[in-house]
Amino acid sequence: MFAGLDRLGQRMIRAHIEVDRDEMHIIADVCCNEYDISPLQFRGSSREAILADARKTFYYLCRKDLYTITCKRLGMYTGRTHSSVVHAVKQTQSLLEVDLDFRVKHNKIRDKAKEALSRNGYAYQSGSLTINL
Repeated sequence: MFAGLDRLGQRMIRAHIEVDRDEMHIIADVCCNEYDISPLQFRGSSREAILADARKTFYYLCRKDLYTITCKRLGMYTGRTHSSVVHAVKQTQSLLEVDLDFRVKHNKIRDKAKEALSRNGYAYQSGSLTINL
């Protein structure tokens, strides 16, 4: 990733890299509000079901629905690994197909996220996936 640097130097640089949090921050806030959790809980290490569902919704919206943000960036934003994000996106796809309650909540969050993004002047994919009931 950083040619010519030893591993320690690369780790030090990675630890201080800031990702663009504007769009992701807006979507994360909407997810936190809808699941009634704090941003600290959202980014924390707990695997509690409600927190995991909020993260899954966030990942799916950022990766597949509204944007195509890389799994690496999403993982950096939430303190997770790339593979954790990939797994969560796959789980979300499955849940959207079979779990009506999850699908309804996801659609509600997606609509609120679109509204918040538009209100803040951000564009998103106009041809995003539509998940009908």
